[in-house]
Amino acid sequence: MSKLCDRLARVRKASGTIGFAAGRADAPRMLVVPVLDDVPATDVAAPVRQRADAIVLQHDPEDGESALRAMQKAFRDVPVGLRLAGPDFDERVLTGECDFVLCGVDAPSSLLALSSTGIFMEIDAGVEASRLRAMADFGVEGFVLASESLNLHSLSAAVECRRARGMTGCPVLVKVLEPLSPVQVTALWKAGVDGLMTDAGGGMDLVVATRNAVDQAKLESTPLKSGLSVSIGTQLGSASETQEETVEDDDYDDE
Repeated sequence: MSKLCDRLARVRKASGTIGFAAGRADAPRMLVVPVLDDVPATDVAAPVRQRADAIVLQHDPEDGESALRAMQKAFRDVPVGLRLAGPDFDERVLTGECDFVLCGVDAPSSLLALSSTGIFMEIDAGVEASRLRAMADFGVEGFVLASESLNLHSLSAAVECRRARGMTGCPVLVKVLEPLSPVQVTALWKAGVDGLMTDAGGGMDLVVATRNAVDQAKLESTPLKSGLSVSIGTQLGSASETQEETVEDDDYDDE
């Protein structure tokens, strides 16, 4: 399991405290994951590190390995992953310093053989259910929904996020290209979104705005699984259980 996946697994649990504050719990906080085009300067790395729960570096085939080492050094205890833009990829880049890989279905199939590096898949809205389940069965640790295929101001975006979460059982992140309000963040949280991925290539403004919106949002610590009864996956499960019960009743009547 990658460090990012571990953080996503704990994101909906309120963190307890000890000492005089025993019995209290800090509210859960959605993760913020900036995407960087290259290794930032020291004066940029510090504010990014303060606001980021993980970092994604755009993969450059020419200097991928050295850039990854430099990125890991700049961010120390923050999980760092690589974003693959296509099938061109040097597997030597995947050292112990690479926590996870962000890719699409056009990525090389050799990624499935990875044991210590997590895989997060970028998907568009509307991916058919069987395809989502197949990707989850391969051991994909999470999914990133592209905001280009979503209208984040519409309820349809929340429905799509919940569908992806319910079908795969995996954490879901949304890639945002513009600032969100705390209310929008709360709505995405209720829809099953555990993190927001932001483009930091053009500067820190979007990263700062996203972190502020997350910090101001009212997020409940209730485990998501208790609210999945309306998901498609759960409805399918309930339907099969009902069918089994009907068969048992018929057998009893025959007796």
